[in-house]
Amino acid sequence: MFESEIFRHFKETIPNIHRVFDVNHFGEQEELAEYVSKIYTILARVLNYSGKNKINDVEFTNATMLWRGTNTIVASFELTRSGYGLEPPVVLRNALETSSTAIDLFRNPKKYKDFKEGKYKSSGSISEAKKILPIIGKFYGMLTEFYSHVNVAFSLPQYYKDETGTIVLTTGGAYVKENEPHLNMNLSLISFLLSIYLASTEYIFLKFCEKSEFWQKVNINLLKFNPIKEERERNTKREEKVLRALATLNVNEK
Repeated sequence: MFESEIFRHFKETIPNIHRVFDVNHFGEQEELAEYVSKIYTILARVLNYSGKNKINDVEFTNATMLWRGTNTIVASFELTRSGYGLEPPVVLRNALETSSTAIDLFRNPKKYKDFKEGKYKSSGSISEAKKILPIIGKFYGMLTEFYSHVNVAFSLPQYYKDETGTIVLTTGGAYVKENEPHLNMNLSLISFLLSIYLASTEYIFLKFCEKSEFWQKVNINLLKFNPIKEERERNTKREEKVLRALATLNVNEK
């Protein structure tokens, strides 16, 4: 019964959603491209390194893991760009665990054996990673509470009201007024996580960075979290966007 509608969604609706989204959110796309490019540049230096002191297995695994995690963030953006409201943050939680695992293995390389043997519990990495970046704990808690566990929001399918006011259930993503608060929240969360990823990548592979946007080297064994002015300003704007999105969601879903 719905087969033709589903195929029409793939072939016609999604490309139309992309066109409208790209016009309205070009700035967010630019930011994503900027962050991803910086992260990949560092990781490419690591993976292509051929110097005298070769990278070890933990460093190689962390680099490939962070590359995969960055791809996962891009996947979340693609879902948002396709009009999906609740699904992208579920994907982001996996990406956050990935970067936290990389931090944990970097700080505790003896855990690598358990990691390789499938005995490592990635959820436990959050407590270690938030010692370095406290925002990770808060971010993980929010994703878990509001998106990873099924709540009343997941009992409501995506919908929109047509010109007659009739509620129409969507067969996939939708770029409509009713879904805009969720899409804005997703974009704010993606922006936050990209910042966390760049900070994590710099922390683990600082020796491969031409300059750091997040870390100040105090001495050979000590780093101080000290974001550049642009990052501090971006973070302030991110927090404001999240609060606005939360307020809109609370009003719309009461």
